Amino acid sequence: MPEPTNASRIDRARLAIDAHWGNTGHEPLEEKLTDLLTDLRHLSREQGIDFEAALLSSENHFQSEPADAPAPVSFAAKRRADFLKGGL
Repeated sequence: MPEPTNASRIDRARLAIDAHWGNTGHEPLEEKLTDLLTDLRHLSREQGIDFEAALLSSENHFQSEPADAPAPVSFAAKRRADFLKGGL
């Protein structure tokens, strides 16, 4: 199977958010993403999965995948970078 592209990764993420939220469409994407992540955190706890470890693993995967465009630097991105460097 060929390596997925970032466009296909984004499509899968949008499908996950759409499946989670249904056809509402009125809330901002950031709110939808936060809600989905919160529910995934609940699922992880219920299943005994270390959510923070999964987030760090996700960060490693994300950093190893080629970027299509530069990402905006946000407060959350800076805090995550500081955390990964051991600065928090």
